[in-house]
Amino acid sequence: KREAVRVGVRLRPFVANEVGQKQVLSIRDDVIQVETQLVEQVQKKRSFHFDFCMDSTDPKKGNYVSQEKCYELMAKDIVEHVLEGYCASLFCYGQTGTGKTMTMMDKVSPVAEQGLLLRLMHDLFQEMRRLRAQSGSEWRCKVQML
Repeated sequence: KREAVRVGVRLRPFVANEVGQKQVLSIRDDVIQVETQLVEQVQKKRSFHFDFCMDSTDPKKGNYVSQEKCYELMAKDIVEHVLEGYCASLFCYGQTGTGKTMTMMDKVSPVAEQGLLLRLMHDLFQEMRRLRAQSGSEWRCKVQML
């Protein structure tokens, strides 16, 4: 399945001061639901559909999305597209503190905690090395990070 644009939403793990607070976001399949309480006893729920909805709030949950799973869903295909000669972009958008840096970078080690960019660059250069050894191909790769 080839898409030009994919949109995913990821709920990051709670930080210390959020533990114990009411969770107002929930995910079911590719729908994220926002529950707000406007005034006492009046609740409002809104649903939003995305290509991917990823819950990374609690590793004990059955639908937990790890860094690896997030990469598989949102970025792994980029390696193939780039090696086919297409330009590709990957970006995270959101308010301060919503998990953009965790999703894109996170930690260098252990590998299980590497974000999308570290995994993407690893796979891209590994595949370029493999193709070069196999066929003697030369590659030129330009990466820009803002």
